[in-house]
Amino acid sequence: DKDLPISVKITYFLDDKQVTPEEIAGKSGKVKIRYEYENHSKTEVTVDGKKETVTTPFAVVTGIILPGDAFTNVQVDGGRVISDGSNNIVAGMVFPGLDDSLDLKNSDLTKDITLPETLEVTADVENFHIDLSATVVTSSIFDELGLEDIDTVDELTEALDELSDASTKLVDGSGQLLDGVSQLKDASGEFASGIDTLYEKSGELADGLTTLDDSTGQLTEGLN
Repeated sequence: DKDLPISVKITYFLDDKQVTPEEIAGKSGKVKIRYEYENHSKTEVTVDGKKETVTTPFAVVTGIILPGDAFTNVQVDGGRVISDGSNNIVAGMVFPGLDDSLDLKNSDLTKDITLPETLEVTADVENFHIDLSATVVTSSIFDELGLEDIDTVDELTEALDELSDASTKLVDGSGQLLDGVSQLKDASGEFASGIDTLYEKSGELADGLTTLDDSTGQLTEGLN
């Protein structure tokens, strides 16, 4: 019953020209897909006796399956690309709003740490189509970093370094992601077949019900 804390805006470009999803479908050329994330969840905290408004920390993970027969030379800014020969799996992790909340750029110790907030994919494409794109929002990753135990800026810097490198861990799960997508696609075929069978059998069911209705008179006579 509430608005989502994170919104995702996806913009498509074909040969450096912004296009709609409908316009790019089936087209060929140099494509760029830009994912922009906005964090709408904010809270008030007290810092050194002053009230400050900070963004609620979330990690946002996006996975994209790009068919190998359509996409080549896939590159991503803010993520990783894994290829299994038939598909290109793009995985990216971003932290919208966290950089500003921590004011990283105004400290010499943290100014070189960048927490990504956008994901940008470029590729050469023939017959543009995407099999799957999914985004997951979580706050649990921050529990694993143990941020509640941090007492010094050095400890914070170390934790942020670990956080900025966390996207590389997505590579380890890429095989499971692909297996899951394959199972989903296989199961969708079985589901479609089941729907077709149900549709075909519905005619037989209707015929059977009609026969039963027509035979009620004979059934009554038999019972009498």
